[in-house]
Amino acid sequence: MAKFVLALLMCLGVIAALAAQTPSVASTSPSDACVAALREHSSQLDGELRARHFSATAPILDAVLSACTGDDPLTTAVRAARAEVAVRLGDYQHALDLENSIQQSPPTGRFEWLLLATHQHLGHSAEVNRLAQSLVAESGAALIRGGMTQVESFEAGGYHITAYQGVFHNGPFIRYFEFLMLPTAGGPPLSIAVTRDAVDVSAALGNANGEQTYFVDLYNCSMQAALEQFFSRTPVTYQRARASVDRFLARAAGPLPGGISNDNAVCDYSIDITPGLDRDGE
Repeated sequence: MAKFVLALLMCLGVIAALAAQTPSVASTSPSDACVAALREHSSQLDGELRARHFSATAPILDAVLSACTGDDPLTTAVRAARAEVAVRLGDYQHALDLENSIQQSPPTGRFEWLLLATHQHLGHSAEVNRLAQSLVAESGAALIRGGMTQVESFEAGGYHITAYQGVFHNGPFIRYFEFLMLPTAGGPPLSIAVTRDAVDVSAALGNANGEQTYFVDLYNCSMQAALEQFFSRTPVTYQRARASVDRFLARAAGPLPGGISNDNAVCDYSIDITPGLDRDGE
């Protein structure tokens, strides 16, 4: 399944969380009918989503939404799931209508990425650029909260790039350097990360000299691309990481296609492009 996990898969977790809430918080809980509808259809929905049968998923979610009419977290998650299905079916205006009905303060990173994809499909470049800038700013703040520091911002290769360094745990990987990239001509962001596996794989890669293995990867909405792999006995410096980025941008000789180019697509690598957002979903 794509990395951009459909919001429905978060709905099931919301049910369990709501069940454990105190009565004072439970006032924001969904109706019994909403919870019952999702429970009734959850197994079927899970199967259709994992098989990527979006045309079969849409009427099931519509049936659930007919029982979910509030602004509680569960109903919000179901609406977001239905909006993503609408995008994947090419029904962009319906997706935007659903998204505009969602009240989130502040909005989650996944929701902002979904909104960005919808606006890109509809040709709303100003909204795409606004959301791209917001996502990069929010990711940068999350990286700092997670233990990184901002090193510099610079222009290169058609991008405005903000660089961070530190130790940021990102699932099975440790990010040591992060380069958040906004195309100067507009469009969705990209990123380049210098990472190491949380469990070192140097020996498995044929290096038993006490050196650590580092990976330099590019993320855009349609792919993860391995740019470089190197070994080092000593901590990698920012200058070394920046040199990898500069070499790649020089070879690329201009901005890369980083947008949501496929029909009916969302950004499948959103949590890698803007790390630190929606950490519970990673």
